[in-house]
Amino acid sequence: MLSNILNYGQPMKFTTFFFFLFLLSISLCLSTTFFPTNIENMIPFFNLSPKINLTFIGLFSLTISILSYIGLMLSYYLEQKKEKARMIKLQKERKNIKKIHAELEALQKA
Repeated sequence: MLSNILNYGQPMKFTTFFFFLFLLSISLCLSTTFFPTNIENMIPFFNLSPKINLTFIGLFSLTISILSYIGLMLSYYLEQKKEKARMIKLQKERKNIKKIHAELEALQKA
């Protein structure tokens, strides 16, 4: 399943990017809520200023998760719109092929 999401060797789609960004930010937001001491111990590990408090990290990650969710929904909408346009084009091509096939059959009978 993960290989279907990542598409190795292909450029990353916007939906995949926003999906992983959403998962990362929501997990950070939840971890600041449920495991604040672990996050406080990790702040020096990432060379962040000790003045940064957990409410800032929680609000920042919540903001990023909201923005990534909006980006995820927009990218899904645009993909669905592109897929619908492709299907309409494919249906028109099929109608043209059926029309040409009917004309060829009529010419063979004549």
